[in-house]
Formats: sequence, C-alpha cells, structure tokens
Amino acid sequence: MKDRGWDVTVDVREGSMEFPNGYHEDQAEAVERDREACFDQFGDDNVPLSEMSDEQWRDEYDTAVAVSECMVEHGHNVAEPPSFEVFKEGVLSGTSDWDPRADPDNPDMSSEEHYSRYEDCPFSKFEG
Repeated sequence: MKDRGWDVTVDVREGSMEFPNGYHEDQAEAVERDREACFDQFGDDNVPLSEMSDEQWRDEYDTAVAVSECMVEHGHNVAEPPSFEVFKEGVLSGTSDWDPRADPDNPDMSSEEHYSRYEDCPFSKFEG
C-alpha cells in the first residue's frame, strides 16, 4: 500500500492495517481497490503471527533471507540473517532487531533512506 501512496501502518502481530492519518471518505473506493490489488499480488491470508503455520513461518523467513541477499546484490550493507528459530521467536516476541534492509553500520538511517531500499528489493505481502 505504501508504494501506492498510502500512509499505512501494518501490525504484523495482529495481521491488521491502519491509516494513522485516516483518509477522506471519497477515497474509500481507491483504498479498497488498492488493498485488493495488494492481496491479489501477495495473498490475503491475514493470519495473526501467533496462528501462522510452520510453513507460513518458513515462507516469511525465506522471503526475508532472499531480500537480504537481494540487498547485497544491489551493493547495500546488511547484517547476517539470524537462524530460523531466532527470527521466529524475535518476531513473535516483538524483540527482533534484524531487518533484511537495515544497514548495521548506519543505525540512524533516515526513514526515507530505509524505505528507498524497498524499491530495490520488495519484501512480503505487508508492502503491497
């Protein structure tokens, strides 16, 4: 949704999407159209993290690792991926500090710079 111009916040633990600044009622059809386009592209499983199957967890992990590898291929500095178990536990507990796009040598990277990396390597359904 962000790449379609929407100011949206996704809570991956709850499987929800919020518009912190809202949107005008005249935009409701456009929001729904773009949301459906994202679900068509990335899927509409909308499963809270606590209810994800092992296969869904593995898919998310494999996607994150692929994004990390993509970042390296595009010349970006990124941290080594954690093990699958550490990844899953960190996401579930909200303590994960691994981001496949973050630069470990630049912890103060601006949001603008961080999100510009999304263009090089799209991630999961949450970025549709």
